[in-house]
Amino acid sequence: MEGEESYSFNSLLDGTQAVRRGLEALRGEHENLLSVITQKEGFDEEHEEKSDESLLLECKEATLAESMNRLNGGLHEAELLVMILQYIGSLEGDKKKLRAQVRRLADENSWLRQELQRTQQQLQEVESEACKIKEEKQHLEYTISLSKTSEMGELSMKTSGSIESGT
Repeated sequence: MEGEESYSFNSLLDGTQAVRRGLEALRGEHENLLSVITQKEGFDEEHEEKSDESLLLECKEATLAESMNRLNGGLHEAELLVMILQYIGSLEGDKKKLRAQVRRLADENSWLRQELQRTQQQLQEVESEACKIKEEKQHLEYTISLSKTSEMGELSMKTSGSIESGT
């Protein structure tokens, strides 16, 4: 669908530029005709002739002048339309760039989420291992304290036995 929009956009721009060139050519022809009519009127005024032909030339000149005004208006509109279409084209280009950037950011976001999940899993494993080590340490400390207590108990029995025999 995006290709169709691009095609219709380009064809619209090309068509508008072709119409503008046609209007410019038509304006050039009108200017030539006006200059010819003006020269003939100048010739007729020098000879002070007001014939049907001069009236016809005046009518043609007025019609051509009105047509020139319309042509100039059409040319201005065509130029404005071309500028608008070019602006829209640049906006479409920017929109494509932004879409590509959004895709890149979505991919990066997905990668970051995977990295976060992997890191959280590693953290959980490390915390579990740390908990096991802490429990083992506490067990060893308890075992050591039991052995010290039993050694002290044996020592105190020996000491109390020697005190009893020494009396």
